[in-house]
Amino acid sequence: SERNSALAQISKLRLMVSVMPITGLVCFLLALVTESDSVKVEHLVQANLVCNVFKISTGVLSIVFAELKLVELSSAVSVNVLATIHQIPIVMAGVVMFHDRVSNFSCLVSLPAFVAPFFTWQHVGDR
Repeated sequence: SERNSALAQISKLRLMVSVMPITGLVCFLLALVTESDSVKVEHLVQANLVCNVFKISTGVLSIVFAELKLVELSSAVSVNVLATIHQIPIVMAGVVMFHDRVSNFSCLVSLPAFVAPFFTWQHVGDR
């Protein structure tokens, strides 16, 4: 955005403070609609729920703040590229942890997604 715009004048942390409550409310309403069994009273009165919610929300807050800081230091395009590359180990860890079976065809189709970042990184390094 332009330097004189309101978006350029607001700090990334203040933007996050404004956006996160709205995002949380929308996610909660969607959870009520799509996962109504999970918001039953017997599920909400568990002793370790508050601790787990605090841990998860702290992690999400840290990730979002880091992403906004990365956008501030570089560009939104680079953050999208890094986010895409970041999904690769998450998918692989999910396959390993949940013992998912992956067909040969799926591996073959996914191969370009796994290999392309390394070629891109090499090309950027050559500049």
